[in-house]
Amino acid sequence: MATEPFRRADDLAALLRHLDAGPAVLVGLSMGGVIATDTVLEYPELVRAVVTCGGRDRRRPVHGSPEPGDPGRVRAHAGRR
Repeated sequence: MATEPFRRADDLAALLRHLDAGPAVLVGLSMGGVIATDTVLEYPELVRAVVTCGGRDRRRPVHGSPEPGDPGRVRAHAGRR
């Protein structure tokens, strides 16, 4: 049974320290991009650079985007490309 909340950035930081691999260049796609971003924000001493693609924390809305669950969400973005 877990004794504290699970956080992927903490696990990645522990791995980098265990491997003595920092400061590292992190490359993340989708959720990996979110993990890389969280890691550099919380453990900047372990990260030299970050490359992300398609990573976004859905708990934090993008400026100008409708909130998740908004019934107008599909209509609002239907014409955007």
